[in-house]
Amino acid sequence: AVQERKADPKCVTVLGSDFVLDEGSDICRILKKNEILLREIPTCETWEDYQNLGEGSLILNCYPAGKFGAEKQAERLGRPFLYLPGSFDYGEIKEELRKLLQELQTGQEQENVLGIETISEELEAFCKREIIFCEAAAGHAKAIIGDTSIVLDYLYHPRPLGLAGFLLKHGFHVTTVYLDSVSPEEKNVFDWLKIHHPDLELCATIQAKMRVLPRHTEEKVLAIGQKAAWFSGSSYFVNMVQGGGLWGFDGIRRTLELMTEAFLEEKDPEDLIIRKGWGCESCI
Repeated sequence: AVQERKADPKCVTVLGSDFVLDEGSDICRILKKNEILLREIPTCETWEDYQNLGEGSLILNCYPAGKFGAEKQAERLGRPFLYLPGSFDYGEIKEELRKLLQELQTGQEQENVLGIETISEELEAFCKREIIFCEAAAGHAKAIIGDTSIVLDYLYHPRPLGLAGFLLKHGFHVTTVYLDSVSPEEKNVFDWLKIHHPDLELCATIQAKMRVLPRHTEEKVLAIGQKAAWFSGSSYFVNMVQGGGLWGFDGIRRTLELMTEAFLEEKDPEDLIIRKGWGCESCI
């Protein structure tokens, strides 16, 4: 339904996610600094808004489930495409930002998109500053959460093993990851976890026994994601799905902030977590 329009060098379109990118995300901050308009499907309120998605001179996708469709749309519109999945790895984030900056510079036909001599200089300075902030946020969260057991799930973020690896490297006590498969994008971190944290439990949510296993905990457990909260029986949980629009270095910091808030504020899972198929007859 989105027809090809003249590409606007001051417009970027993001496709393939149910949530808008958070305003504080690295991508949004870079685009705003360069006065580039960001168009996203969840922000469309009218048919014209939806049609205007075709004006983007660059098509981005940040969520794995939407990659195929967004890439095909970019091909149909004759636009360059970048897949920039959310990550908890500093090096990967830096490389994704490099690709974005290079593409923006090419699209705008400017020598200095960010106003200084080279992309490399700007990127190095930006990443160095952001990593310092992330490390400080991790230290602050660890000081509050301490050695409390942490469980997390794939629905919170499509890189659950990446999140687990990041937390474990920073001294957090992650015990369980709820996921039904391991994405090829996480093979490296999966292999790292097998070697360095072989006691980490990977628990499939689609196992039939998950329907009847006890859902309670004697000690305080911090859950990251709704499934983790539901299966662990924890009332201290981060209530977010599909990454919630978080991305990049800012996404790491926001996750740590949300963890701290969840640790300090008890919630009621029965009220907040929607049960799919609630009210249907059981086939078991």
